[in-house]
Amino acid sequence: MTTRKRGITLSHLKLTKKSYEMGLKTQAALSRKIATIEKSDSIPTDIVKRAFSEKPIAEHSAQRIATALKAPLSSILLGSEDMQRDEYIKQSQHNEQDNKNQNNTTFGNNSPIVTENIITGDFNLNFNKD
Repeated sequence: MTTRKRGITLSHLKLTKKSYEMGLKTQAALSRKIATIEKSDSIPTDIVKRAFSEKPIAEHSAQRIATALKAPLSSILLGSEDMQRDEYIKQSQHNEQDNKNQNNTTFGNNSPIVTENIITGDFNLNFNKD
């Protein structure tokens, strides 16, 4: 079995934001846009799905997506800020689970909840008041 080397990872958040700016509200819409630009009958759904899943894809494929989004490739790459955001979310979820597993008299039912606006990238920290 031959494995292909893939090396460019795109940011789910940045792809989503750019897609919405272009009026493309689904991955399928972005795939169709790429096929239209390339005048192809083949719709690259697998490539777009891999990109949105933050899995490595070929540089040529990443450039096809950037072209469809009318964005420089560098503006949709997965960067350190994405990894910091993901680490923050994981840590918050871990802390929330720890709070649920403990007999927490300090917070009671006021567990912290982190929400993210996927379009703007803003985070909110709220407390559940049951």
